[in-house]
Amino acid sequence: MTSDPSYDPADELFHPVGDHGAWSESYYFNFVDPVSGVGAFTRMGFRPNDGWADALHAVYLPEGRVVFTYGRRTDLSPAVVDSLGGADPTVGNLVLRRGEPFARWEIVYRGEGQDMADPTAMLAATRDRPPGWARRG
Repeated sequence: MTSDPSYDPADELFHPVGDHGAWSESYYFNFVDPVSGVGAFTRMGFRPNDGWADALHAVYLPEGRVVFTYGRRTDLSPAVVDSLGGADPTVGNLVLRRGEPFARWEIVYRGEGQDMADPTAMLAATRDRPPGWARRG
């Protein structure tokens, strides 16, 4: 796929920050393994004109359990993001390691998550969730 001239490997790097207040750069990854029943959703978004970035990572386990993580950083500005170039996107404990353009990335998470037997608890505001809604995982 990378030999196709319509694919520019630079498209996978941080783009120059635009002037619009809502300008953002986001990375999404999803997968499911039908044999094991494990799946995941990862999103990392950079909002340099607002001064922050966030990342969430959810791993869907057999029997309905979900392990969820969320991280945020508030040290961003357009100049900081413009200086990142080919650096691997990083927010909190989540790193997206760039591999072969349009073919391979690595999702690396180091840390704890919220292990939920009933992930519908997340539909309620944090203060309204029942005791024991998640355990550290």
